[in-house]
Amino acid sequence: ILSMARLVRGKGVDVMIGALADLPNSYHCTIAGDGPERRRLEALASSLGVMERVTFTGWVSGDSKYHLLESADIFCLPSTRDSFGIVYIEAMAYGLPIVAVRSRGIPDVVLDGRTGYLVDTPDPLQVAEAVQKLADPKTREQMGSAGKLRVMEEFSSGILAGILRRVIDGLN
Repeated sequence: ILSMARLVRGKGVDVMIGALADLPNSYHCTIAGDGPERRRLEALASSLGVMERVTFTGWVSGDSKYHLLESADIFCLPSTRDSFGIVYIEAMAYGLPIVAVRSRGIPDVVLDGRTGYLVDTPDPLQVAEAVQKLADPKTREQMGSAGKLRVMEEFSSGILAGILRRVIDGLN
């Protein structure tokens, strides 16, 4: 499982760590990011007894970031702070199924049951249940492929440039 975010309150990384405590010991979470909450998150992982199943990489970019996206099976960020969530689009572009919260603009990006699973609240048990629905490799493959296709059809630079051009033309 990969979580990638600035480590601040509301991003849901604490919820993902809590979910890990409800998942079998075979699950591991890589947390890519840094911020003022890192020490608190490390302490939470330790207190829940999952520290050995969590890797904090710090901030990543470039090839390191792409390697993490390529090597993950699931992307999980139960954030309530994201108004749109470009990070979900990035993960879907790499064929990762998503687990996220049905909050703000996230359902406009992640299609529940098609490109991942949306939970109603940032609750560790709900997140763990959604992650376990992705235990089947075939389900991950289908949702990951659907997400990748969605990114190409709805969020590629060519598509967005066309939308922007129509908006600008409409202003004239």
